[in-house]
Amino acid sequence: MSAGVTTVPSTLAIPGLSETGRRSTGGGERRRRPPHRAVAATPERYDAAVASRQIESRPERTPVLRKAAAGLVLLAVAALVIHVAVHLIFAVFWVLVGLVAVVAVLWALNTIL
Repeated sequence: MSAGVTTVPSTLAIPGLSETGRRSTGGGERRRRPPHRAVAATPERYDAAVASRQIESRPERTPVLRKAAAGLVLLAVAALVIHVAVHLIFAVFWVLVGLVAVVAVLWALNTIL
């Protein structure tokens, strides 16, 4: 041991701190990423990239029948969702009405007998 430096016995050491008091990185030194190397954009590379991303020509507007069919599908799905939601609410309501009726009958029998 050198003069003026005190070390902490291992039984008193705080987990995660080294003997110098610095937090450990949990597995040695951190690795640094190599610097990013940019690739120069040349006109040839740009033209090749644009050419590879071109999409085949397609009609400018969606056909009217397709739009009408899509609208009908949306209406049908909306109607189905509303139908299910309304029936779910009614089901919960009638279950609650049934529970209240059973409790009322039990209370009445308890009061009479």
